[in-house]
Amino acid sequence: MQQAQKPFYKHLLILGISLIVAVGLGWILGQILLLLVIALAGWLAWYMFNSYKLSVWLLSDPGASSAKLHLPEHLQTALNINEQRITAQITQQQERFSALLDATDAFPEPLLFIDAEFNLQRFNPAAVNSLGFDQHNIGASVCDALEQAEFTHWLESRGLEADHLKITSPVDNNLSFRVQLLKYSEDKYLLAFTDITKIQLQNQIRHDFVANVSHELRTPLTVLNGYLEVLKADQADPNHEVFKKLYKQTVSMNDLVTDLLELARLQDESSTPKTITAMVDVSLLLNELSLTATELSLDQHSIEYNIDKALIIPGKKRDLKSAFGNLIANAVRYTQPGGEIQISWFRQAGSAVFEVIDNGPGIDSSDIPRLTERFYRADAGRNRNQGGTGLGLAIVKHVVEKHHGKLEIESQEGHGSTFRISLPLARI
Repeated sequence: MQQAQKPFYKHLLILGISLIVAVGLGWILGQILLLLVIALAGWLAWYMFNSYKLSVWLLSDPGASSAKLHLPEHLQTALNINEQRITAQITQQQERFSALLDATDAFPEPLLFIDAEFNLQRFNPAAVNSLGFDQHNIGASVCDALEQAEFTHWLESRGLEADHLKITSPVDNNLSFRVQLLKYSEDKYLLAFTDITKIQLQNQIRHDFVANVSHELRTPLTVLNGYLEVLKADQADPNHEVFKKLYKQTVSMNDLVTDLLELARLQDESSTPKTITAMVDVSLLLNELSLTATELSLDQHSIEYNIDKALIIPGKKRDLKSAFGNLIANAVRYTQPGGEIQISWFRQAGSAVFEVIDNGPGIDSSDIPRLTERFYRADAGRNRNQGGTGLGLAIVKHVVEKHHGKLEIESQEGHGSTFRISLPLARI
């Protein structure tokens, strides 16, 4: 600031002296006002000319030097100071950016920098071994390099369909990644890859263990269940109540094994997704489930059906029957005797909707987000007493995802619950 003040005061001094000289000459010649106006007009023209030069320079190439403008000393000094400040800021930003790039090079997971057209601008060393990128990929589409239709579709949606995507490495089928799209400037994006190979392996081991154990338990449970069913039939037997309780427990265990095997099957099928082409007449499917609901209810509930018999959808009947049956069974189990249940199947906003509404005890809002977790019980005691396995809604979630649908749960304690599945009408 002080560097620019001295030239400015000097300029004011020259301006003042020139005006005094003009007044002096005007007094001698008897034309003070005329010469003063001429002097002021000259200074104004000079200022306008320098203002024009400055505006042209400001709109020109940012790399052009201001020294060639030959501006007044105080303006030139101010511009020089400003140029130095901007240069220092640019240098600092470049150093920070360079440090950031060095940090990305040290990052153990693949990072890809792309533009708005998905062309690769830069990648870190981890992307070389994990994804097979090299300098030939720079400037080319990242979609062509990865060659995965699902990834291309997800990227074209700018990640709006899902916040992340699971993909397999194009150079090693044993490597799996979760990729996220991050926008860091107006037209620049970062693709961040996270290695989930070990997590998937652990999940697969757990899945295989549960499936194998469940399969091995099914046969002895079936045999035990059969013997206990015979033994509990003899009401004269002094151990009748014991056999009765044991039989109930084996039935619950058998239901649990059945649900575990169903979940394992759904997971196996979801790992190798296939296009669903078969059409399902849901009205016939719900007619079968209504008989099961009546048996489970024992005429203790008022069950109302509102079914669009003309509405059929692409899907897998076994899966849809499992999902719809679980929601109906839950409504019957957890609605008090004398309660009302409404089961609907209808078309809405381009989707097919299956809806189950009950006026049961409802669910606390804090439990709703976790209801589809395996073995999660909003009310553990009530669930066990009603014969639930804690896997029903997990099965429903897997079926809905497999059919590219949406599951919605609305409930309030003391005011019943609504479970709604929205499924696409078009072929999946």
